[in-house]
Amino acid sequence: MEQQEFVSVLLAGGASRRMGQSKARLRLEGKTLVERQFEVVSPFSSSIVIVVAPEDYPFFVEMFKDCFKVLIVMDQANIRGFGPLAGIYTAMNKIEAQAYFVLACDLIYFPSELLAKLKAYSLNHLAHEAFVPKEGTYNQPLAAIYRCGPSVLYTLLQNNKKRLADLLEVLKVHEIKEDQWRGWTEVKDPFYNLNHAKDYEEMIRKENL
Repeated sequence: MEQQEFVSVLLAGGASRRMGQSKARLRLEGKTLVERQFEVVSPFSSSIVIVVAPEDYPFFVEMFKDCFKVLIVMDQANIRGFGPLAGIYTAMNKIEAQAYFVLACDLIYFPSELLAKLKAYSLNHLAHEAFVPKEGTYNQPLAAIYRCGPSVLYTLLQNNKKRLADLLEVLKVHEIKEDQWRGWTEVKDPFYNLNHAKDYEEMIRKENL
């Protein structure tokens, strides 16, 4: 398998319990959340792996059937339901790459210019295995670059370690502090996470005014 330079991983396979429906298929401004994130990462990616829930798989296969750089996948059965770590492992196991940018589909305000700066920064600090923005005291591992392979994640999953924090504990992590990444984008809240139905309904109401 030829190793690619930079692969983006869009995580869209969560249970969406608080939303009450598939987040991946929610529409804002006429596009699904997955389509919006595809547009963010596409200019910077040699390939894009979109990890979806089984019930959404046919929908997104059809949507991206003419896009050669997109691969739609589901978590393999033995790790399904293990959360984002399983999704990242699934993607890494499908395409070998020098680096992976992982983005959750519900980080709806994450901008392309922040990814551009993050990618450029990572290329100047190759000794590290993860580049994770930090907002206040919180890491943002679902909008981060990883330079590791699937074996690291598989070992964690086999030992029932499913948290992204477990992954960061075993990697050489470079935290991108807030005072640094704030200079990379004008977006006020790039890590806003769309979780609740009431928030989505309010966005749609404003969109239709």
